[in-house]
Amino acid sequence: MQLTPDEDALMRRLFTKIQRQKPEDRKNLDYYRGLQNIGNLGISVPPDVQPFAFPLNWCRTYIDVLEERMDVRLILRQGTGVEDVELRRDWEANDLGTESQMAHRDLLVYGRAFISVAADPAGGRPRIRVESPVDMAAEVDSLTREMVGALRLYRDELGYADHMTLYLPDSTVMIDRKAGKWDAVQRIKHGLGRVPVVMMLNRRQTGRWTGETQLSDLRPIVDMCGRVMMGLQLAMETIATPQKIASGMKKEDFVDSDGKPIKDVWETYLGAVWALSSTDAKVTQLPGADLKNFHDTVRMLAEQASTVTGLPVRMMGQSSANPPAEGAIRADESRLVRQVERVNSVAGAGWAWALGIAERIRTRSWDSDGLISLEWHNPGTPTVAQRADYIQKLTGGLPVLSQRGGMNEIGWSQPRIDQELKWMAGENEDAVPAEEDRKLTREAV
Repeated sequence: MQLTPDEDALMRRLFTKIQRQKPEDRKNLDYYRGLQNIGNLGISVPPDVQPFAFPLNWCRTYIDVLEERMDVRLILRQGTGVEDVELRRDWEANDLGTESQMAHRDLLVYGRAFISVAADPAGGRPRIRVESPVDMAAEVDSLTREMVGALRLYRDELGYADHMTLYLPDSTVMIDRKAGKWDAVQRIKHGLGRVPVVMMLNRRQTGRWTGETQLSDLRPIVDMCGRVMMGLQLAMETIATPQKIASGMKKEDFVDSDGKPIKDVWETYLGAVWALSSTDAKVTQLPGADLKNFHDTVRMLAEQASTVTGLPVRMMGQSSANPPAEGAIRADESRLVRQVERVNSVAGAGWAWALGIAERIRTRSWDSDGLISLEWHNPGTPTVAQRADYIQKLTGGLPVLSQRGGMNEIGWSQPRIDQELKWMAGENEDAVPAEEDRKLTREAV
């Protein structure tokens, strides 16, 4: 089986694109994991101290705080307020409640995320998979703004690519490495009319089909903070430790508990008790250096990191003695909440397209194209009591929610709401009417 010349050229372009993006992807992953290299000028910090450097991992904190607030609440069709059962079944069948967390993290760390959709060979629900952006690339036609194709690499335990999947508008091609060459081994014709891959891009700019990591502004600040922490470590081991000056001592004074001479006189520095025989000998202790300048610098960098990320300073480890009030928390998180809502709009569009492709596979129809939307949980810190009081004051105390609406507002899933309503209906049927209850009471008396 052979690829057409156009398919082969597309495959090579995408393969080159994957290789070209590897250095930046590796750097972003290292920053997220707190494993990036922390350089220094070598003036005050000797190279031997370099292995002991460590960063305050603000990058992971920033990404995780955003991702933790990206929770899908409902999957809706246009013009309805009730969750669509079939779309939810596709979501649950692919465990996307968990898988979506990886896609959202990839979107923030690498600036892009990929979702592939395929039919289940066993005839079950369509398969919706989160793919690694490190081993995947896509090409988009700038004129039509449609995806031309996508390539996914599969690596062995040593990191060598031995399998590839080329996604095309009407077919999917499986490619294996044989004798050092790539050969197409299987072609699956799906006839969807579009590439069954969804690409989500973070901070995309007009006219460009590339994303930007959420860490781009934070990385220089984290580097500087890492150098400050390395200097702090060195200071703790040297100038921050009180030093001793011994004068007027003789070589005979340096003996151990048995009276034997000490070979290395510098070992006495660690001794708990010093006994000097000479009346002219004197030991003076120098005070350790104040490390406040390091602490102040870290605090200043935390404030700068808070500026570029929107994270409250308290999330950067700079907390005050008094916990902030509820209203202050909401105001403090205003930029953070807006960031999550912006990312949710990108991720929501991506998941809607993926679910639309899955429905196309199930029904062979594009009726849901552009008609699926996701509703997200409120990314702000919950202040339920404040919201309830606000609504009651606006309505003068009148009820504004039905039982089903109240359960939905709490955040219960649709199956939980249906079950609760069934239980309530059963309890009402078993209840004795008030008039009959009074009659039974009079007869008993």
